[in-house]
Amino acid sequence: MLGKAVDREVAEQLGVSSKAVYTERTKRGIGPFVARANWTDDAISKLGTMTDADAAKQIGISRPRARAKREELGIAPFDPNTAFVLPAEYVPQLGKVSDGSIAKALGVSQPTISAIRRNLGISAVIAFSSPRPGLDNELGKDTDQSLATRFGVTRSCVRMRRLRLGIPKFIPGSGDPTQSQDGNSTLPV
Repeated sequence: MLGKAVDREVAEQLGVSSKAVYTERTKRGIGPFVARANWTDDAISKLGTMTDADAAKQIGISRPRARAKREELGIAPFDPNTAFVLPAEYVPQLGKVSDGSIAKALGVSQPTISAIRRNLGISAVIAFSSPRPGLDNELGKDTDQSLATRFGVTRSCVRMRRLRLGIPKFIPGSGDPTQSQDGNSTLPV
């Protein structure tokens, strides 16, 4: 087991600290586990087209190994400002569609699109997924957290939807969402 997996993984399996595994491995003269990258054409094609960390994650190796291979092959490091040119038809979508959606459509990372959008001085869009069927009818009739749990969305999503529609917050113990617990109106005057 020692030297056949990363010390951290061995430690987790044995229920001991990584330092204990490291100490025992070095005491026995066993070298550290070194993941072998399968440098396929597909793996090599990722180098320089995204950060070394992103490439490493996709290939299944460490960031230093991805960087070393990229440098060995003479591939320039990824630069989000020059490495990718956003097709002209996507420029009007910046700030109107989420960076993640555009990135997914183009097969690039979300930070790439975010960097391009920021360089053009365009604010990010705050995207809300379309409301779940029946959610709007329940807003203000139960707590945001309870609705979030029932409809499988975040509490923040429910709150933002409720605020966008101008629906007051539900106050537990009050049958009327427009009344606070002390009986005063929660609606603006």
